[in-house]
Amino acid sequence: MNTQTKSSKCLSSNVLINKPFNVRLLFHYPYCCAQSNEMQVFLEGNLSNQKDLLSDIENTNKSFVAENDAQILLELFTQQGVDCFKKLRGRWNAYIFIPQSQKMYAVRDILGCLALYYSEENQYFTSSILDTEIELNDKKKEEQIWRINNESDLKYKKIKIIPCSSYFVLDLSKEIDYQIVTYYTIPYKNCKAGYNRYEEQLRFDDVRSLIFKALQKSLTNCSHVAAIYTGSMENAMLICAAKKVSPQTEITVFAFSGRLSKNSPPEQNIRSAGVKWVEVDCENDDNKIEKELFKSIVNDGITTFISEYGCAKLFAGDSECFVPFLRSLRNQWMWSNWCKERIKARRSGISSAKLKQIKSDFAKILKNNSIEVLNDYLYLRFADCLHLRNTYTAFITRFVSTHLNILTPFCDDLELVEYVFSVPSTLKIHNGYDSYLLRNAMVGVVNEEVMWMKRPINTWELLSLFDL
Repeated sequence: MNTQTKSSKCLSSNVLINKPFNVRLLFHYPYCCAQSNEMQVFLEGNLSNQKDLLSDIENTNKSFVAENDAQILLELFTQQGVDCFKKLRGRWNAYIFIPQSQKMYAVRDILGCLALYYSEENQYFTSSILDTEIELNDKKKEEQIWRINNESDLKYKKIKIIPCSSYFVLDLSKEIDYQIVTYYTIPYKNCKAGYNRYEEQLRFDDVRSLIFKALQKSLTNCSHVAAIYTGSMENAMLICAAKKVSPQTEITVFAFSGRLSKNSPPEQNIRSAGVKWVEVDCENDDNKIEKELFKSIVNDGITTFISEYGCAKLFAGDSECFVPFLRSLRNQWMWSNWCKERIKARRSGISSAKLKQIKSDFAKILKNNSIEVLNDYLYLRFADCLHLRNTYTAFITRFVSTHLNILTPFCDDLELVEYVFSVPSTLKIHNGYDSYLLRNAMVGVVNEEVMWMKRPINTWELLSLFDL
């Protein structure tokens, strides 16, 4: 195959694709391109599994040599078509143009590590909210998130968000509009077995290894990253683990001075991890605090930000996860586990009489309602989390009015995500603790006080979810 390749290290570039497509590609990450007689391919970001992909290609074309990631994608697409998309790993967006068949594809990676927007009105694709006409109001975040993602306003209908694990396809030879097609779904399994203490340590070790691997991938070529102190267990685990995995990377933690307490276990743990600590003074208002923290990051000349975003959704790190978990145990007739975990839930402040009532009424609820198990619940929440990551990164970008590389390791690594969703629910909540799998995987990374921080269950929320 005769190919010509071109690569670029530019962080920002505007590429015009002429007839018959007449679209612009606005790049905000390094990109490369490749061209054959049949098609042209652009890849923004980078692939992380080039060796596996090259091995796959060599089964058909042993003489193939790649100069860049776009050329790998071009060859894979030539051999396998759209089926090749689910094999790609990393942080990337891709564009494929086939003039002869008048088809074009805009593809977003499986976990949506980079955003991907399409403007119908102005005919362009971009990975940055700054290029779009969307205006985000700091004081009405929830409303803006809903309007953008549900396209309830004509203003927002002009901008389409390509979801993760999906591709946009336009066929000019047919009298139909473009389509957005899902090419991959994260596999998971429901709670099928009781708690197995002989299996747990293997699971803990596997998750620890996968988290470290995800952090290594994220921090590769990062000499300096910023984090924001939130005081949560997950926040402390992320920062301490990142420093442990990549000691050469300078990590600066920004914190609002008005909410600090040196007696707080997470703060003590982070301060002792060898990171730089910066305290920011401002008004005690959530929106203003967030804005000032991100402005401080940019003013310090830091271009990369790391966040624990998605961690609680992945590892069952919220108190409301106890409800679908208990339903899961009861639904699977796991009586002993149900009774043990029901007793542990007493930390929420529910009286013994109320717990007894829950137990006696639970059979009726199961008969009259569609009860979801914990992994179902987590899967839906994590899918929403990936979808809303566009908006999460958009708000940060709006705060600083510049491009900031945002790393979310708990959302960015497919191997970690797939593994966690293959673990039974009984290892995600156990002995009355949420995030049981994550807590035990982080032994030695954070101290015992942080590792076993308690999150009391909200009694009203628990009872309302049971519909009692």
